[in-house]
Amino acid sequence: MELFMLIVSLICILTAFVIIVKKRKKLTNKGGVKSWITPVCFFLIPLLTIMAYTFDFILFSGFVHWGMNVVLFVIAAYYTKFLPVPE
Repeated sequence: MELFMLIVSLICILTAFVIIVKKRKKLTNKGGVKSWITPVCFFLIPLLTIMAYTFDFILFSGFVHWGMNVVLFVIAAYYTKFLPVPE
């Protein structure tokens, strides 16, 4: 059951990433490199959580894992001002 959950989670993350890349290619105002920081941070959060759950790393235990998530959320929130405005 855990393997099924892992596979479904990874498929959902990859599908969402592909959809975002396709939508961003259609925009005329791309926004540059800084505009990619927010989506990348939001995709790193579930990947870190999956790694922590799957491999049970000591590095990702407790406060360190949640601290990394909070830092990624803060970085993503800060760089939302560089996101391109949809037309």
